[in-house]
Amino acid sequence: MSYPKIYLMRHGETEWNVIRRMQGQLDSRLTQKGEAQAVKMGQILAREIPDPQNYKMYTSPLGRTMQTSELVAQNFAFKPQKDDLLMEVYAGSWGGKLRSDIRTEFPDLVINGKIPMMCNAPDGEKFADLKARGQKWLDSLTDQTIVVSHGQIGLVIRGLYTGVSDDEMFTKTGNQDGVYLLDQGQESFLI
Repeated sequence: MSYPKIYLMRHGETEWNVIRRMQGQLDSRLTQKGEAQAVKMGQILAREIPDPQNYKMYTSPLGRTMQTSELVAQNFAFKPQKDDLLMEVYAGSWGGKLRSDIRTEFPDLVINGKIPMMCNAPDGEKFADLKARGQKWLDSLTDQTIVVSHGQIGLVIRGLYTGVSDDEMFTKTGNQDGVYLLDQGQESFLI
């Protein structure tokens, strides 16, 4: 399937990102660095999209993405539309826990010292459900799009857009200091 051009951003750095605490659908505020990242992403978009009239902007309704969206949108004359499909994966009882505590409690889920996906939370949202949510969002698009979302759902959207395997989705990174351009089945990172 062919999708319109998408400029996808992960929210800026949060207080919980710094201390390695799982957020999932819980929230923490952007740090000063996160606010600066959001401003930078807005500047990148302003450089890349001189005439944004043919674009729609969407954001997850969670606080950290709303905060990022407001800073990004300072460069544009439209307000982002909230979309629940863009929310981060529900991390169940892992939400609010330190990653180090999760690694200790669930050592069998650790690969190379990392927890590959929050979809592994025993009582959280499963990968198939997250992937279906990402697909539903992509299928709803009719216009060129600017989106502010999260790490895990962002990986899934990027993977679905570019047609990579499920395993390949998890080898991607979710940087907070640039913009992912998805165009004609390809992905590039703009800084």
